[in-house]
Amino acid sequence: MLAQLRNLEASFGRWIPVIALTRFAEDEDRTYALKTGFVIYLSKPIDSYKLLGVVCDLTLFNERPYTI
Repeated sequence: MLAQLRNLEASFGRWIPVIALTRFAEDEDRTYALKTGFVIYLSKPIDSYKLLGVVCDLTLFNERPYTI
């Protein structure tokens, strides 16, 4: 699904940031998610204010890469 979304970016005319929110917190999981096209990798449990901050930042950010 993420690959299809990345293919749609051209038709939208802009980059679409995607967050991986998962229960897995291993370095290998994070590396794999970022290699496959996710912009941010967050593991649960997550502070709701941190998640809100990341989402707000991504709505204002229009170029890649984005890191926290």
